[in-house]
Amino acid sequence: MRHGRRGGHQVRPRAVSLGLFAALSAGTAAAQTGGANPIIHVSAGEIARRTQALGNERASASFPVFEFGGYTLRLEHRTDKPQNASVHEAESELFYVVEGTAVIRTGGSLVNPRRSDSNLTAASIDGGSLQTLGPGDVLLIPPG
Repeated sequence: MRHGRRGGHQVRPRAVSLGLFAALSAGTAAAQTGGANPIIHVSAGEIARRTQALGNERASASFPVFEFGGYTLRLEHRTDKPQNASVHEAESELFYVVEGTAVIRTGGSLVNPRRSDSNLTAASIDGGSLQTLGPGDVLLIPPG
């Protein structure tokens, strides 16, 4: 067993529940500009329509909500299918649970990591801590 980069995370949504996560990661949305700081509004109806369109076929699917000031807000829809572990070397991830529950493992070491774009991924993590998330919970994972 070869261990790689430390500090990964792996989401294991619980069966029967659908997890909806907002994560910082590229996209567009309706925006009104008010000088240098645009006012961004995306209705709950638009979010619900786009989330429903993602379906439940894949373990994880996402869409961009908006991009502003170097940040991107994406909504991720996770199902109870197995998820890969990952390390985002240059990005923070901010999870806000809209509905459903999930258990996310943070820290530890990726087992047999492989590069995927600017991230490292693996099928599992050795060690780390489990975080149980439910509606309204927020979890920030810094880069690395």
